[in-house]
Amino acid sequence: MTIINEGNVNKILGERVKKLREDKKMTQEELGRELSVSRTEISKLEKGERSLKAGQVLVISEYFKVSFQYLYGQTDCQKRNSEEIKKTLSIEESNFKAISESILDLAKEWKKGTFGTYHPKLQYDLARDLFNVLRPVEKII
Repeated sequence: MTIINEGNVNKILGERVKKLREDKKMTQEELGRELSVSRTEISKLEKGERSLKAGQVLVISEYFKVSFQYLYGQTDCQKRNSEEIKKTLSIEESNFKAISESILDLAKEWKKGTFGTYHPKLQYDLARDLFNVLRPVEKII
């Protein structure tokens, strides 16, 4: 078990900031300009030699569109842009309606004890529809 102390937190935060900066193919100087700090301060941050106040971490998290938890190493999952999530999870109303109707039909058959007898293809269609709806969710999970 890792003991959490200021040094560990600074090291993790620095590693995460460095990775995010490199992923954007930015230099320390460019990131410093964006965050209104010197290249030297970015260098110290990335080496874990500098601690930050919560407000400074907030600026970094907003700039890179990641969560506090990611920056502090509490999760490896970066928060994605909310618009991207909405787009990924959006289901056209007609598709949603068709899937809902299939589920309702299936539930009615299940309740009557005639599951799959009247509509043998229903199980396949339902599975296919649900797969098509849930496939974009894999990218987030």
